[in-house]
Amino acid sequence: MSLAKDDAMLRRLLQEPATFARAQSLISIVRQKTAPGSGYDLRDGKTALVPICALIASEMTKNHEFTIEAAINASFVNSKIFNTTLATIRAVVKQNTRTTTAGGRESPPATFLSLAQRYGGEECTAEMEKVYTDFLFQMQNHGMYNEAIWDKKRRLIMCSIYWWTCSVLGVPVKDKRHLIEQYQLKLGQFTEAIDTLDLYCAKTSRELRDRLLDMEEQPSPEPVAGPSNPSRGELPNTPSNSHVPPTPSKHTRSLLEKRDTALYPTIAQAVPRTPTTQRINPVLPRSGSKSSARSSGTGGLVTPTPKRKPLADTELDESEVPTPTQSRVVLSTRQTDAVEKSHRKPQTGTPRKVGRPPAASRSRAASPEHEPPLQSRRSRPIAAFMDRDFYYVLDEKGEEKIQQWEIWRAKMGMLSCETA
Repeated sequence: MSLAKDDAMLRRLLQEPATFARAQSLISIVRQKTAPGSGYDLRDGKTALVPICALIASEMTKNHEFTIEAAINASFVNSKIFNTTLATIRAVVKQNTRTTTAGGRESPPATFLSLAQRYGGEECTAEMEKVYTDFLFQMQNHGMYNEAIWDKKRRLIMCSIYWWTCSVLGVPVKDKRHLIEQYQLKLGQFTEAIDTLDLYCAKTSRELRDRLLDMEEQPSPEPVAGPSNPSRGELPNTPSNSHVPPTPSKHTRSLLEKRDTALYPTIAQAVPRTPTTQRINPVLPRSGSKSSARSSGTGGLVTPTPKRKPLADTELDESEVPTPTQSRVVLSTRQTDAVEKSHRKPQTGTPRKVGRPPAASRSRAASPEHEPPLQSRRSRPIAAFMDRDFYYVLDEKGEEKIQQWEIWRAKMGMLSCETA
């Protein structure tokens, strides 16, 4: 399994950074010591290497984040093979965990987090991971990746990527000679690794520098300085009281109401008075009251239309001042009456007899309370009673009278009675 796959699997198994760094170091050591011909062959337990290293790292850090049951489930082997592989890896770790230098000092684990905590640059660990991924991709594309050599030189690769990334971003770190001495590296190999990163990660270097320039160009928010010593009667200029609008006075409210009336008129004010609306709703003069004077003097107010009564119930009063509407109605009625009389022909034959209604119907029809509603303003027939038809007509003075056909009067003997 490649190193990138080991790291991806470790991220799913472990969450603590310290345990993750210790597990990475153990995986690098175990893969080197369990290679073919080393005497520690894992055989069928190779898939359990990463979960077992995570289990041992959790025991070393004493946080018990990863249990043996979880390691068995993640290794995809039976319990017998898992126990055999666990014993082999424990023996390898016990033999190689204390690799000391000439001065008897222990070599620390080579991970980006441990290097940043020891030498500085903890804010750049994400950029280091990106450089590591890009460098591995370039090595695979150019055919220069060998898993065995990569695992063997893992410490050199991690240290060189750490120092190269900090140099590109301008992060101050300790001298590289101290890093080389602490991790038992050779100066020639370290310099060669840095040159390889410069050659194959030039695009990554430009991206990191552009990102750094963008972060520097962003302006920092300036702090808002408030009053140092506000007086006792004044409140500090805080967002809670700085945006409270003052209460308008009575005079201001009246001005605002007038402005709203001018800007947003009512429906009666917005609709203009055309000749059609004046004819439908005429403004009639009333008695001298305040309301009538106000309504007639104000053009914007709507005058209530008086309720119309049938012409059969009320007659036109001569003393009342006629309005233009009433004059037009009388003139139109006279013209219509004249046209009807000119086209009317006298009937010479005997008209058809109409059935005599009952006495109750005659009495109800004769009473003025039960007169039928008016159908037209010209000549409107009323109920027939006693074999006679009556019509309302307007005479020359504009008064309504009852006119009946001459032939009906002759038939009923009304003319002879009047002559006698």
